[in-house]
Amino acid sequence: MNAELVKQQVRQFREKTAHTGSEAHSFAPWYLHFRYHLSETQAMQQASDGNYDFGVDGFHLQYRDEGNPPTLVLVQSKFTESLQLIANGFKDLERTLGEVRRCLDGIEPENPIENKVLMNIRGVLNRLPERARREMDLELQVLHLSTEDEAIVGLRVREAMTRLSEVVGEVLEGHKCSIRHVGPRDLGPQKILVVPPERIALRLNGAFEFVADESCRMVTDWVTSQTSWTSSARAGTISSRETSGTTSCRRRTPRRAPPEKCVRRSSTCALMNTLPQRDSRCFTTE
Repeated sequence: MNAELVKQQVRQFREKTAHTGSEAHSFAPWYLHFRYHLSETQAMQQASDGNYDFGVDGFHLQYRDEGNPPTLVLVQSKFTESLQLIANGFKDLERTLGEVRRCLDGIEPENPIENKVLMNIRGVLNRLPERARREMDLELQVLHLSTEDEAIVGLRVREAMTRLSEVVGEVLEGHKCSIRHVGPRDLGPQKILVVPPERIALRLNGAFEFVADESCRMVTDWVTSQTSWTSSARAGTISSRETSGTTSCRRRTPRRAPPEKCVRRSSTCALMNTLPQRDSRCFTTE
């Protein structure tokens, strides 16, 4: 893959996902989507939007064989072919190592204003057992667009990589860590990647009230008196499985109508149409 093709795919990713950052800020989430097959939504959640950059632009928790701790991949992206700026990427990673260490140790952040990526790293690591965090390996990557020969790139960034390895030895003592740069040649041939969106199921018990768009559909199970909602959203799809023996009550646009009496089990599905166009609120009672 060449640099122009990478730029084109990053541009298409930004347009498709309506990413709020610039093309340079879309580089890291595109890479997570392309390299690790994350959904577009998840890739954007695990990447920076350009605000409060503390040296890390994206991360991924890569699980290995069962029984082994995962590897935490930290990505610093440089949307450039400049070897000097690529070398600066390794210096940028130095700034985040202290906070990464605090995340691994389960300690609260030192800075009250924290990069979105660091906040999400902290949340992911806090859900892991202490032993997994203690034995976790790390991989530090600088993502770039240079298509220069590997030997030339390696020579120009060697000093910065050596300095970063020394800081890693001091700050992340006890953790195995690999450091590398990733260019267009490392991304392989061009390919079209299709990753299904994440599916989120909502199961509600009792009476609930919320605002839904016109694509929202209510499915009520008359045996268990449970209500499921399905709705499509821009960033993904929220859906739930329909079971046998269910009855669907659909209402695309609000209409002034009295509650409809359902014949099964004497349950009542009342559609309260008191909101503006394209909004509806439903109350389900037994």
